[in-house]
Amino acid sequence: MIRGYRVLLAAVFLILLLVPVLRLGERARQMTVSDYATYWLAAAYVDQHPCVGIYSVQGEKAMHAFIQEQHGRLVFQEDFENTQTPFLYAAVHWTSTGDLPNDFLRYQAAAVVVFGVALWYFFIQARLPILGRILLVLYVLYVYPPYQSEFANANVNRWLLGTMAFSHWLGRRRQGY
Repeated sequence: MIRGYRVLLAAVFLILLLVPVLRLGERARQMTVSDYATYWLAAAYVDQHPCVGIYSVQGEKAMHAFIQEQHGRLVFQEDFENTQTPFLYAAVHWTSTGDLPNDFLRYQAAAVVVFGVALWYFFIQARLPILGRILLVLYVLYVYPPYQSEFANANVNRWLLGTMAFSHWLGRRRQGY
């Protein structure tokens, strides 16, 4: 009887998990201008214009003109400023295939996986029961506004949570836990 209950619970969880994942996947396909697109486009610009400083006013203007010329289908609400660190541009450039829509989908998929693993790790560390973990995951995926915003903007916060979880795991491992 208990085994049947667990199988039923797992099936219900998977069905409930599938809906927000499909919804998030649909939103990822409707790629809007996002933080990831900003990194990707800036890296593409620097790749073609290696001696231009993108942090200067003149460099930003030249980059904006390049983006409108090369990727006119992407409409920015306003001119973006290059406030990110060079590391983010480099990381996006190293993983770029030159196809922004596909790179964007890969980024979103990887970020969701990293976020999910990190969330699950912290739930285990908090010693939450399995049902509590499931309910919290569903809440985050369905309702939690900061996650919805993070996904819509394709920002790096999911990666930051993954880095924190990995650092925590390494620290516990070093201490012998």
